[in-house]
Amino acid sequence: MAIRKELFNKIKEISNSGLEIMKGRDKGDIQEILNDTLTVTNYEFGKGEQGDYVVFIIKDNDTEFFFGSSVVTENFLALDNLLNEEEKIEIFNTGISMSIHQKKSKNNRNYTYNVFFPNN
Repeated sequence: MAIRKELFNKIKEISNSGLEIMKGRDKGDIQEILNDTLTVTNYEFGKGEQGDYVVFIIKDNDTEFFFGSSVVTENFLALDNLLNEEEKIEIFNTGISMSIHQKKSKNNRNYTYNVFFPNN
């Protein structure tokens, strides 16, 4: 017995859905923006198998979104908890300066981290 087309489309939409911020954009390569000063204009959190993760977009790039590492996600969660709704709107309107860097851990593994307002 075949599923009704309307029901099929509703269920199929779940597979195609991602965060709103990702719609109409491709996944960007974080390596390409390392050490640059960026202006983040929006971010959202998703839930994955290993917990929350941040997805953000940057000014002057209308085609890509970027996934943050666990360290970057922790910093965005702290930022998100610090701001009230009015302040979040201000950030979305003006952007927030940030840079992303890579370091080696004590276990000799590379990880990425971010710095808000790197030039101040």
